[in-house]
Amino acid sequence: MSNQPSELSSLKPVHILQYRPTPSSEVRIGVAKDDSPSRLMPQTVAEAIAQHAVREPNRPAIVGTQFAPFSFRGLDHSRVGIMLPHGPEGAVLGVAVACHAISVPLNSNRPESEIEEELARARLDALVLPSWVDSPALAIARRSSFGLIEASRAAGSLSSVALRQVRETPVLDRRPVSPALDSIALIFTTSGTTGTARLVPVTHQNLLVTADKMRQWFNLSSDDRTAFVLPGYYGAAIKISLLAPLLLGGSVALPTARHAQDLAEWIPDLCPTWLWGNPTFFQAVLDRLRSGAGTKLTHSLRFVVSGTAFLPPTLRAVLEETLGVPVLQSYGMSEAGILAADPAPPRKRKPGTVGLASRDELTIVGPEGDVLPDGEVGEVVVHGPTVSPDIGADAEAQHSNDRWLFTGDLGSIDSEGYLTVVGRTKELQDISRRSFGTL
Repeated sequence: MSNQPSELSSLKPVHILQYRPTPSSEVRIGVAKDDSPSRLMPQTVAEAIAQHAVREPNRPAIVGTQFAPFSFRGLDHSRVGIMLPHGPEGAVLGVAVACHAISVPLNSNRPESEIEEELARARLDALVLPSWVDSPALAIARRSSFGLIEASRAAGSLSSVALRQVRETPVLDRRPVSPALDSIALIFTTSGTTGTARLVPVTHQNLLVTADKMRQWFNLSSDDRTAFVLPGYYGAAIKISLLAPLLLGGSVALPTARHAQDLAEWIPDLCPTWLWGNPTFFQAVLDRLRSGAGTKLTHSLRFVVSGTAFLPPTLRAVLEETLGVPVLQSYGMSEAGILAADPAPPRKRKPGTVGLASRDELTIVGPEGDVLPDGEVGEVVVHGPTVSPDIGADAEAQHSNDRWLFTGDLGSIDSEGYLTVVGRTKELQDISRRSFGTL
């Protein structure tokens, strides 16, 4: 592996696929779809980014206040390993790995014993660590057999990030295999309601389907920009705030991690048009805005989206009043992505619901597994290309189109396609306190 940054001066040839919706790739969520023949259906993350690089090679893809904008041309030429802490380097390397290998985001801000357990669970072929700070994972990595790669810090431009091979990486000696639609692009660790950590694989198809649903729910286009505000090891944030926007041809802003909650500090410069975060983040945002009383926040946001947990109505109302834009809520699971969401204006929100459901992938079933009609309460079941595959010891993906995932949530879908969640099948919990899945 070269110690120098990849050459970004020219584009490589790419194969462009004609967009032809099929039952396995199209998802209906109760809103108008653009089925124009001019739309393209890429098969992998790399193909999607390559298409945007061909169309508009100089359009910014990743922006920040401490480095020059990184274009789609730059993303298309990235060839790197596993993962880094939250920051511009971790973001661009994470995208590159997802394009050409399997990206495994890891949290280094935890006790050494937990880091060792997570590294063993992830069964890595290589680990990328930062050269500019001491990492608690370095000592553990030296005792392990996987390859070790050191990344340099970005110096004015993300194309300056270089990799140095510290220890031979076994995976690099294997015969190259081009990723396919059902190949795994991302694996992240999550803790379920039982507290048992598990690996969740995400395929290229999972990511492409999620991005297309977000385009429909939120009316996203290449003119939109979001900001990556949650920790870089957080799987849902990587999918929703980093990869999905890039797959749609939009851009991602990277505020300084230490000040992500201080919108007044970075929003005027980075100009996002939408944000996705969790209630904890938005409460911190509100606290910061309140502490700066008298300072008017100037922004270009048209909405924000809250996920991962139930959004208290009071927080939602105050945040909407403070920002002056709609605060939408999404519902989903780690193993299936976003399954329902409040649509962006001018489409309506329905109080008491979790938003418009993906009707072609979400079903309500009774105790005997029979499909229930609109309006009846049963278990929420997910199926189709949005569901993550099972992951074996060798991290091999299985086709997920026929997999059914029983969420454990009780709910109903009305005649307009809006989903209401009313409880759990196994344990009764106050809906205002329980998590809406882990996405």
